[in-house]
Amino acid sequence: MGNRAVIAFCEDTMPTSEKDNHVGMYLHWNGGRDSVEGFCEAARRLGYHGESSYGIARFTQMVANWFGGRLSLGVETYNKLDTDNWDNGVYWVDKNFKIVGREFVRNPEQKNHDLEEFVTDVLNKNKPADDD
Repeated sequence: MGNRAVIAFCEDTMPTSEKDNHVGMYLHWNGGRDSVEGFCEAARRLGYHGESSYGIARFTQMVANWFGGRLSLGVETYNKLDTDNWDNGVYWVDKNFKIVGREFVRNPEQKNHDLEEFVTDVLNKNKPADDD
């Protein structure tokens, strides 16, 4: 059992067709809206830009750093991810790391984490090394 979700990346709006080849990240844990919004806000504060593969890679690294090395995420194209996962479904996130669409939502949106506390925790686990 998990708290699964997929964060799929798009340009400006949720794609209505040809979405199968968009890059997505599967979360086994912390897939509730409060966590996903926190990850997105942390990415914005870190200055990441989601319109490039580099920005998506940095976002994935940031989330993985927060998990502390536990195998809790994966990256693949949308059509190969567990999008209809019975937990939180899919969050479509634009190049500014804003949630612009949802799919397969079966439950009320989760609001268990205080946004500012969550973002602070993510940022603390993603402090740059001295030589960055």
